[in-house]
Amino acid sequence: MRKILTAEDFECPCCRFSNVDERIMEILNKVNVFYPIEIVKGCRCSSRTTPESPHYADDEIKCIAAHIKVKNCPLRFRVVEKLIEYGVRRIGVDHYRGYVHLDLMSKKHPALWGYNPSGQVMG
Repeated sequence: MRKILTAEDFECPCCRFSNVDERIMEILNKVNVFYPIEIVKGCRCSSRTTPESPHYADDEIKCIAAHIKVKNCPLRFRVVEKLIEYGVRRIGVDHYRGYVHLDLMSKKHPALWGYNPSGQVMG
């Protein structure tokens, strides 16, 4: 049986800040039942967001976004399918680093994007 994800899994690495949105935890626990995932990036305090990534600051401070590590490309495809099935409408896939980004920002349009080898958003 897989580990149930808790608020601790989403903590900011510098200060343990975690105000994770219950919806994101519920969605990721549902996905984790089917496919093994690991939270790589969850909540971030305001001192951890960088000027190079201002578009991530809002969703990370509000704890409505996460990066999850997924082992390989076929599993990433299945995880993305499950995220869409569970209502996630903003998803990024980074095949170079093996993670999937999801966020629940309702004011932004639905989107699916990728990342280039240097980690910049494409699409």
